[in-house]
This record gives sequence, C-alpha cells and structure tokens, in this order.
Amino acid sequence: MIKALLLLTLLFTNYSWAEATEDNQGPVYLGGSAEPGSINAGESIHFESAWYDPEGDAITGVRVGYCLQGTLNCVAEFLDRIEHSDPIRYEKTVSITQAGIYDLYHFAVDAIPFPGDDALHSEEELGWYYGGTFTVVGSVSPTIDVVKKLPQVRTFATRTNGGDALTIDAQLFPFVNLLYDTDNLSPLTEENFSVSEDGRTQTIWDFIPPESSGGGGNVKIADIVFVLDDSGSMDDEAAQVKANIASFANQLSSSEIDFRLALVPYGGSGTSGGKILHNGNLHSEVAPFVADVDQMRFGGSTERAFQAMQLAVQNLNWRPTTQKVLILVTDEDNDAGGPTESELITELQNNNVTVYGLTLGHPEFNRIADATGGQVFNILDDFSSILTEIGTEIAARYTIQYKTDNPAFDGQTRTVDLIVTKDDGQSQTITGTYTSSFPIEMTLTQSALNTKTTKLKPIKKLKLDIQ
Repeated sequence: MIKALLLLTLLFTNYSWAEATEDNQGPVYLGGSAEPGSINAGESIHFESAWYDPEGDAITGVRVGYCLQGTLNCVAEFLDRIEHSDPIRYEKTVSITQAGIYDLYHFAVDAIPFPGDDALHSEEELGWYYGGTFTVVGSVSPTIDVVKKLPQVRTFATRTNGGDALTIDAQLFPFVNLLYDTDNLSPLTEENFSVSEDGRTQTIWDFIPPESSGGGGNVKIADIVFVLDDSGSMDDEAAQVKANIASFANQLSSSEIDFRLALVPYGGSGTSGGKILHNGNLHSEVAPFVADVDQMRFGGSTERAFQAMQLAVQNLNWRPTTQKVLILVTDEDNDAGGPTESELITELQNNNVTVYGLTLGHPEFNRIADATGGQVFNILDDFSSILTEIGTEIAARYTIQYKTDNPAFDGQTRTVDLIVTKDDGQSQTITGTYTSSFPIEMTLTQSALNTKTTKLKPIKKLKLDIQ
C-alpha cells in the first residue's frame, strides 16, 4: 500500500506542498465509494468522495486513484463536484478493462489565498486517503481473430518457349476472373474463349483484352523487380551484374512490353533483409532505374533472400492488372530470418508473383521458382542471354470474367476449363481449380475462450472487438 501511495504522489500530484498548521488545516475526508464493488472488465464503475474544510477554504484538485494489486499500475482521475451537495461531494464514472483487485485512494487539497501566492495544503503527509478495494472480473471484451482467406489458386499449363498460363482469381466470388497469359501476340477476341466449371458451360460476363500496340499486336504488361544481393560475396561479379541489368532494361524500352522496374537490394551493410527505394514506387523510365543499380555498393555478409522477396511483395506499389515478375540475383543461399520457405511460397502465389532466379543452384530457390511458374538459371552463365530469355516469357494478359452458376459457399474445389480457340482453328484447354470458401475466417481468441470458465456478471449485450 505504501508503494502505491508513493507512486500516486510522484506521478499524479503536481503541487507545491505547505504543511498544515494549527491555523490552516487541510480538507477533512468524510468518506468515499466505488459502486458497484465488482464489475466485469470493460464495464463502468462510479467513484464518489465527500469532503469538508473546517475553515471554509475552497477545496480543489479532488481525485480518485486506483492501483492494481501486485503491480505498479496506478491511475488517477479528477472528480467533478456535485452541485448543491451537502456535505460537498465529487464524482466520476470510468470504465476499466484490466481484471484484478484494485486498492482505492482519495485525494483533495485546499487553496489558501495569500497576496501573490496560493498555498495548497493536505491533512495527510502523502495526501491520499485509503478507500478500500474493488474488483474487476474476467478479461476485456472477448475478441475474434479474422483471417482473410484468398480463394485463389494459380495453375500453370506446361510451358514451351514461354507457353500459356492461367490464374484463377475468385476473390469476388461468385464472380470469377480468369487471367490468361500468352506469348502469342496475335490479338484474340471474346469469341476465341469459352469457359466451363465442373463440366457446365458458363456465360462470360466481361472480357478485357491486353492493350494493342501500334502495329496491331498485343502489348505485354509487366512489373519487373530485381531483388539483388549486394553482399560482399557479390563484389567480384558486381560490374558485370550492373552492366547486364542495364542492358536488359534498355532492351525493354524498345520492346512491346509496358513495363515498370524496381530494385530491392539486400545483404549489404544495414540491408540484410532488403531495402525499399522511392517509397515503393516503380520506375516507368529506364534511366532512373539504371541510376539505382549504378549506385549500389557491395559489402556485408548476411543475405536474407526470403525476407527481401517478402518485402518486395508487400511494400512495392505493383499495378493491379500487371504480371508481377521478381528476379532474384544471388550467389549465396538464404540466411535465417524472415518467413519460412512455405510461407514465402504461399505469399508469392497469393499475389501472383512469378520468380526467376539467377543463382548458383541452391535448392530452395529452385523450389520457389517451380512453385510460382518461373525458372532458375546459373548466375555464371551468359547473363545477358538469360535476361533476354526471361523477357521473352513475359506474356500478354487477357481477363475473362464469369459468374458461376453455383454461388454456394460450400468449401468445395471447383474445376475450371478455359478453352482457347485460335484463328487457325486449333484449340487449347487450360485447367485450373479454386475453392469457394468464405473470404474471411473467424476464430475465438484466448480471451474469448476464457469466458467459458470465468464467472461473469449477467449482462444484456456482449461486445466483440474485431481485430
């Protein structure tokens, strides 16, 4: 109790003290209360105290303090005077969320007017009067964890010289978006496509072709991000790496690709897990991107490639309809720190990011590229030709939207066939799947589960905080 009194005095009493004298006495504490004496966490409690000054001096600074037993957690509140009360009473209603038993204290001083000075007096040495205890039962309002579930599965057809790929995006279920990527630059129309789900023909609601180039072909749209190891081990290859990346960027500027470029360095001093440049904005021009690459300095010995790739996915300002291409350049494996391999793969797949690797054959990067539809090359091979090959795999994208004839959230896996019939009469079927699950999942937190065994006062409403 003495510790609590000292803490309340130090933290919440900002007065110049003058000792009470025979001629000047402080306010007399007549009593106080906390009603009700027991509340549920998050409910309100009403404090009152009554005071009398034998000399008729003005009573000021009336407060209530409450301290959680066994801790140094103390709170003080100013009380408001109740008009026309006799004796003079003060009150305040507050809500308390932390469960436990609290010690209650009351405080007041009087103001004695002197020329040029207001001396404040208290009857007790520490100024706080003990007012008993009250109890807060249970925990703060139960909470529910909400996990966003993306009903989206990315499925690739076999790639040959780039090949075609299908991404199924069912986040707007019952509307389903099919993102068809192809290296065929001959324009296709809605009549070239048909869709079936679980063997039933579906009606196409919307069709968005890629932009047309000046020559009548399709424009490829891609955001390309280099996650580049700038640790000390890359110093020998630094000049060649910079030159080849600049060459690749310059080739893009003369291609049929509507591109954006960004650099995420990692592994260097202070950037072991990656660094976002330019507030996450990607370059639409080659020159500023090449300037970023030229300014790189190589040093450091910790290379958290997984963390750098995750940083790029989460913090760059990717365009919403683009193909997202991430090119990892490193001669080392992944150092501990950041997401696990499976967590990274899930995040890459959910965000439709294709990973290409220029590495020394580290198996973890091979698995990530395979899982996202990319490829891995040897960093010691002809760098410029590798980047050229990656550029040829960037495809034109068509968006085909349909509204499923089975709008039930049944949790079942649906099989979607996209049939593409080219102008020469040849057709191709690409098959993918998605699950019609609810977009969010709610689970009770431990604080909510505790209410099953914690005695709570009857209440009419239970507040749930969604986190």
